[in-house]
Amino acid sequence: MHSIVDRQGPRYSEVMQNASAFDDDSFIFDAQTDTVGDLCLDLSDKAEIATEDMTACYEVWLRGDIDRLVTGWNTLKTDPSDDVTAKQFFLAAHNLKGTAGGFGKPTIARLCRSLCILLKRGEIQDDLALINLHVDACKASMVQQTGAPEIADAVCRALELQVARRAA
Repeated sequence: MHSIVDRQGPRYSEVMQNASAFDDDSFIFDAQTDTVGDLCLDLSDKAEIATEDMTACYEVWLRGDIDRLVTGWNTLKTDPSDDVTAKQFFLAAHNLKGTAGGFGKPTIARLCRSLCILLKRGEIQDDLALINLHVDACKASMVQQTGAPEIADAVCRALELQVARRAA
């Protein structure tokens, strides 16, 4: 990932092209004021840079949360009374619920929203099969880069319906 201060990076070149009123030597990055010479970076440029950096990092975060979800689930299947693992499992689902949609994984966000509702019931032993379906669907959605959104929607709707019946 290149930052704006990396003179070889694509973002530096882009900013430099947009600031053609100055010669290349007049652009000296000032970390204290976040300016390049006399030209302040536009907020949208800053947001774009931050989003690009976050998007690259998110794939790592996403895989980490999916791994924590799967690892926690593997432990909970054999010992549903493990409160520490149950909290870590819920946290992984909660993190995915909150962030996956913003980074192009709306199915995972939707599945984890449903999973969080189910986990809040506190009946892991009674909900083992339904929790397992949620985790498997998250893993499949992580692997599936393209596909039929109508199938993902149907799976989500079916799981959400079952969770709503349990929560009622």
